[in-house]
Amino acid sequence: MVYHGGMTRTETALQYFDEGCDCGKALLHAYEPVLSLNEKTREKYRAPFSQLLGSPAECCEVVSGALEILAHAGTASAASSADLAARFKARFMTSHTSTRCKDLLGYDLGELRGSPKSIDTDAVDHVCHDLIIQACRILDELIGDKAAVTG
Repeated sequence: MVYHGGMTRTETALQYFDEGCDCGKALLHAYEPVLSLNEKTREKYRAPFSQLLGSPAECCEVVSGALEILAHAGTASAASSADLAARFKARFMTSHTSTRCKDLLGYDLGELRGSPKSIDTDAVDHVCHDLIIQACRILDELIGDKAAVTG
């Protein structure tokens, strides 16, 4: 499906990521039209959700962003959102052994920020691009255009 000025959600998320957004925010930007979320509403929900999941080393931002989208995309019941989240995680785990950023990248980005240690940014970008693409595919299969959100 085509959105955002002729781009798919995947292309939109990758563009935001390439422009400097973290991967979770890039996903949220790509799914804003479906979820009827604006920046203010998105940030209101993101702050406590991020604290719940812990540091990026504990949960990949792509996974946390996808779970936030699914929390908004479920019907009025928490059970629906929980079911969508469980289905997302099950699909994600068919390709990966973890949802931890540190395990997926091989780096703990939180520990390396400001450190003289070298990060292979090309490798990190490649992994993150692949994770964004996979998350968008799963999200599109799970929710498509049927988000039942009142933002």
